[in-house]
Amino acid sequence: MIVKSHNPNTGKTYEGKAVITTDHSRSSHGMPVLLIEGEPLGVQDAVIAEVEIISATPEERAALKKGLYQVKTSRKRNRIRTNLYIAPDVNEKLLQEQAATSQSLGAIIDGLVRDHL
Repeated sequence: MIVKSHNPNTGKTYEGKAVITTDHSRSSHGMPVLLIEGEPLGVQDAVIAEVEIISATPEERAALKKGLYQVKTSRKRNRIRTNLYIAPDVNEKLLQEQAATSQSLGAIIDGLVRDHL
């Protein structure tokens, strides 16, 4: 799949390949995890980074939903774009995860942007 993300701390954006998989140490109990350039991005991280799905197969979209990466589709310029959002019933758990991972998010996105400039 192709994603676009934005680092709110630096204002930098990234657009490139991503994978949703259960074959990663961050995947737990069969829950898929989103990998951007091999780096895992939790559900809360994906929301903070404003991850947008530019293109994905139906199987990838189903895996995103299974991993609690809830998708919301809007139409812009005759192109379907999917923005990730948090399901309300999952929000409290994700806020706890955010405290543990928010520092690493900025470093991951900065590294991705730096590698692709």
